[in-house]
Amino acid sequence: MSSFTLKQLEARITLAEGPFGGSGEGGNTKIVRLGMDVSISKPGGAEKNKAQVKIYNMPLADMEQLTTLAFRPLSVAKNVIAIYAGDETGLSLAFSGDIISAVPDFNAAPDPVFNLSCVTGYIATITAVPPHTHPGQVMAGDVLRDLAAAMSLTYAGQGDAVPLRNIALMGGPMEQARAVAEAARLELLVDDGEMLVKPVTTLRQTGETPVWSETTGLLGYPGFDNAGIVCRGIYEPRLRLGGPLSIRSVVPRASGLWRVTSLTHSLQAGYPGASRWESAVKAAWQEGA
Repeated sequence: MSSFTLKQLEARITLAEGPFGGSGEGGNTKIVRLGMDVSISKPGGAEKNKAQVKIYNMPLADMEQLTTLAFRPLSVAKNVIAIYAGDETGLSLAFSGDIISAVPDFNAAPDPVFNLSCVTGYIATITAVPPHTHPGQVMAGDVLRDLAAAMSLTYAGQGDAVPLRNIALMGGPMEQARAVAEAARLELLVDDGEMLVKPVTTLRQTGETPVWSETTGLLGYPGFDNAGIVCRGIYEPRLRLGGPLSIRSVVPRASGLWRVTSLTHSLQAGYPGASRWESAVKAAWQEGA
């Protein structure tokens, strides 16, 4: 995506108990196209994806209906949000998850701000389900597909035909899924409405390999940490946890194919002073590349 375009952010908020009062959309989903500041964190591993969303000048009636309080955890409303990012050529999904806190800030001069804290898979983690037992042999992928469906997630399995025997699963559906993946020695990623399971060192099959170079979005120079490479660039919607990233740089040992292990997006649009439109990546060298 070119940096010289008019950036756009869109929030699609769905109420567990609707509809929105006086909304033009009807039903329980509201599409918000106001000034927004969005920070998305996708740390990989067992940590859940998170987003902090600031919406400027939201109508008071919508704030009233959406407001939830983090210090009342038993009153989570099960509302969900999807954030889309792009420009006049089109938008694509950047984040989806459960809203765990939504509060107004009228001290944020000059315009009121509505702050939302969002976590992917939060409701699935705290939802109680009966223990599952599977006597005899069962394929890990079959169990994981059923658990994904129970959490209203689509399922994508790579190398998940791993036989397991006599498994007993406790906890919420997310805990059960992670237990199955661990037993099968597979990596489990929950990313934007999809549960993906794959061998740890293999690439997620995304169909596209983003390329970062000094002419295609790379900002500054790549660096390194104990796990691999660290770099940032202009927001790249094709980046995925576990997916590929090709880097071309003058920095020694930086050029080549990398597997994304951690990902953040900093996005601002629709208000004076909005300037950030970046992605930051941590990635591991892809063996055999």
